[in-house]
Amino acid sequence: MAFPVVHLSGAIFFDEESTFLRVHVKDALDKSRQIVFDLGNITRMDSDGLGTLVALQASARKVGGDIKLANLGDHIKEALRITRLVTVFDIFDSIEEAVASFNRAAAAWQHGNHRLAYPHYVTPVSALSGHRPKLDV
Repeated sequence: MAFPVVHLSGAIFFDEESTFLRVHVKDALDKSRQIVFDLGNITRMDSDGLGTLVALQASARKVGGDIKLANLGDHIKEALRITRLVTVFDIFDSIEEAVASFNRAAAAWQHGNHRLAYPHYVTPVSALSGHRPKLDV
């Protein structure tokens, strides 16, 4: 099964970049309930950026979905630890581990005679100017 991976780069602050991210992820949630955020190229994130991640996770869970985080740099790991947001997200060292965790959950669900369909959502997003995060799905 394929799950969308949203590759982020640059900085995430509360402003246009977080608004863009919210719109993009909510659109992705219409197509797949499970999303992986690759945060390996995030250079900075303020508290409002963390709030954006929490809001997106809440949106995903509201529709029965989940967002998993992968490739966190030391700055982001520390921020999540200090704010205790490590309890809100499943965090993985690699994209492959995050996707595998979704696959394991889907396999466990299917063994219970349930059938799940996970569409693969791929949309190229052009690079943004300034300090906005670049999203590459």
